[in-house]
Amino acid sequence: SDESLLRLLDQGCRVLKELYLDRCHQISDLGLMGLKRRGNMLMEVRHLNVAHLNIHDSAVNWISEGCKFLRSINIEGSLHVTEDGLVALGMLEYLKDVNLSDCVELTPSAFRSIFYPSEQYTRLERHKSRRHLTSLNITRCILLDDDCLFVLSGGCTNLQNLVMVG
Repeated sequence: SDESLLRLLDQGCRVLKELYLDRCHQISDLGLMGLKRRGNMLMEVRHLNVAHLNIHDSAVNWISEGCKFLRSINIEGSLHVTEDGLVALGMLEYLKDVNLSDCVELTPSAFRSIFYPSEQYTRLERHKSRRHLTSLNITRCILLDDDCLFVLSGGCTNLQNLVMVG
């Protein structure tokens, strides 16, 4: 449950390197709030799987705030993650592997905002999102089109694996 996860994360699991919660339907945005940074304390999580959970952009923001060293994330089937959540992921400078399959609210403009963000970000921040990304799964992201592929081709220079089935 959300309460159990919050308690676990709060009581010393800050050195946790991998957290797999795929299909833990009792976990929601609230439980993932435990991954949010508290003061100067960051989570050590490098690999996070929250596939098929009913999460929103707020949970992705908390993950982005507290798991600065995240290298891979799977948010497959997160039906309520939008451009705001993708922008939060773009601030994770070590992120290499992202699974967004079945995130049906993602649009080409979401990808433009992560790979070509507005001038409100510093030059360093603008390049964080694409510096290390090597693998991206956008299977069944039904709103994506040719414009998204154009954005990826110019903004994701280290991409080695692209999965986009269906």
